[in-house]
Amino acid sequence: MVVDGQALVYGGTSAVAPLMAGLIALCNQRNGNRAGFINPKLYANKGQNCRDITSGNNITTKNHLGYKAGSGWDACTGWGVMNNI
Repeated sequence: MVVDGQALVYGGTSAVAPLMAGLIALCNQRNGNRAGFINPKLYANKGQNCRDITSGNNITTKNHLGYKAGSGWDACTGWGVMNNI
């Protein structure tokens, strides 16, 4: 993500949840109506609107819990990064 003009690796659910909420709010404003529950729409596309993240992980060094990224949907990155659609 870009913060004050600097590209940073920062994340997790606590970072992406407000970012997605902001994105949906902008979409609602642009479209003039509410998107509603978007999960079925996102999962129906099977990642067609995303750039797949196939390497990396969210495994913590403290307890070694987490997931590895892979091709297609995975528990680490989901479908990946939304394309500019």
